Amino acid sequence: MYKLTKTNVLYPVASIVIRISDGAFIPFDPANKDYQNFKTAVLDQQPGSLVAEDGDSFSINANPNDSILEDADGNVMTIDEAKAYVRTLP
Repeated sequence: MYKLTKTNVLYPVASIVIRISDGAFIPFDPANKDYQNFKTAVLDQQPGSLVAEDGDSFSINANPNDSILEDADGNVMTIDEAKAYVRTLP
């Protein structure tokens, strides 16, 4: 799972993503391998494929259209919302 984070209250747009599994802060930098992996993971998602990075499944009650991306307010995006958002990133 990943979570978008706003890093500046004066600039309320996400500019860093946090990888939940290890707390890594990943900047929106196309040269960063973790950033590239984040974008690939979100864009390659399929409905019902929500699994933890360690391979364990999430709650059986999870919506099959939930993505691996939370917005900065902690709301899980749908797969379509997450893909659309990631396509806007550098």
